[in-house]
Amino acid sequence: MNSKNRWVVFILCVAGALILFGKISLKETPKENASPDISSRTFKTTKRGNAASGALPQYIFREIYGITSLALHKTGTTCYQEMMDKVLESGDTILVHGTWEHFHDLQKKHQNFIFITPFEDEFHKPEKAGMAILGFSIALVLMLFSSFYFQNRAYNPIPLSICLMIGALFMIVSKVMTISEAYRAIDWRTVFLLGGLIPLGMAVDQTGTAQWIAGGIIAGLGRLMSPLLLLVVLACLSCAFTMVISNVGACALLVPLGVSIATQIGMDPRAAIIVVGLGVSNSFILPTDQVNALYVGPGEYRSRDYVKIGGILSLVYIVILVLMTYFFYL
Repeated sequence: MNSKNRWVVFILCVAGALILFGKISLKETPKENASPDISSRTFKTTKRGNAASGALPQYIFREIYGITSLALHKTGTTCYQEMMDKVLESGDTILVHGTWEHFHDLQKKHQNFIFITPFEDEFHKPEKAGMAILGFSIALVLMLFSSFYFQNRAYNPIPLSICLMIGALFMIVSKVMTISEAYRAIDWRTVFLLGGLIPLGMAVDQTGTAQWIAGGIIAGLGRLMSPLLLLVVLACLSCAFTMVISNVGACALLVPLGVSIATQIGMDPRAAIIVVGLGVSNSFILPTDQVNALYVGPGEYRSRDYVKIGGILSLVYIVILVLMTYFFYL
């Protein structure tokens, strides 16, 4: 067995031991001691099937689903007591009290009840907090170990993707979340957005399109080029290219171009390098950046939201970057 395979086997053994240790040491808190999110919600009965008619099914709510009915509204009157004798009809409104998890179970198994008061799609599990922290810590430790120990080595047996996958696997094995919950938590719009941007950025970079655009802008300015104008152009190009190609690709493209133009006009090339190196992080205008794309779905943002706020942030970023570089390095 060569050294590479030994490292892989060692990492798998460590991950398995950590998972086993977590399952033994951090046991689940009993449900009666947990403090889940509790709330009151309202739903209506429908005409689906025969389950919506008959006496108020208190035994279903309380004994099976852990939900308590608080009030019943029907035919213009509201009842708070003796609801067991009332006959449910289509259109009746019932106020119930329980946990979000129980609401999900009731909504999933009884289609003849329609909730008219929205509730959280994801319910909290405070009893799983310890296991979640342990899983996150395992992934973080592996990432740090991979980044620092194998940084200068020819082969890295645990890249960052494997570290994060081990952390996600620990969450599933320790029952912090189910596989179905993990699938529902994925924002597929972000996945397809990044899946389309990666080949687009590679095409723009490898075909020379980005270099042609940058060279054309620099050549078009001609005699108007000055140190301050060059810094402004490089900052704007860095901001534009980093929304399409990666930060590393934009930096590798613009640094040689900036150094060449700076040398021709007698400017210190270090100033151009600083503007490009910091300017490629100015990616606030569109959700095309990998970081911005992660919170498009959870925040329910649109592209124009990024343009409104991100445009102002990018403009401020460029002004501060150019002025600080100009006054301190030129």
